[in-house]
Amino acid sequence: MRAMMRALCIAFAVLVLGACERVNVKSPVLDMPVYMSVNLMNEAICLDILGGYYEIYPMADNRIHVNRSGQEEVLYNNRYGERYGFSGVAIYHTFDGRFVAYDLCCPHELHENVRIRCSMDGTARCDSCGTVYNIGFQNGWPTSGPSQYPLKEYRVVQSVNEIMVMN
Repeated sequence: MRAMMRALCIAFAVLVLGACERVNVKSPVLDMPVYMSVNLMNEAICLDILGGYYEIYPMADNRIHVNRSGQEEVLYNNRYGERYGFSGVAIYHTFDGRFVAYDLCCPHELHENVRIRCSMDGTARCDSCGTVYNIGFQNGWPTSGPSQYPLKEYRVVQSVNEIMVMN
């Protein structure tokens, strides 16, 4: 009986210590300036529903790529002064009603042109390495695949009709 209690205590301690270690892990994605805003009434109306997402990243020739919950388009960039991190920014409306923002760079690949793709089911996937990240509930931690690191998270400030993302 004592041996069983000791084994349970050791297993519990390992579980608790392992969980604490994971919380302190930082994404290896480079720190780059992020400052952008989106209007929730028109350009980012896709964020109105739980699971909605808005992805944006700069392209060549002063253009930007925008993905609004699966509807993609390339636009002329007239958003002067905005910065989009290392690979771009994804804003996600979580299933508990919060807005979160992540860099689009996969922390396993660490390449500016290898981007995660969000999905309305609460996941983001890197097509290059196959890692799936939970963005609907677990703050960008990988749920499967080779990555050991979470997505790089940015600060989100919400006003009535606007979301601002910054670091």
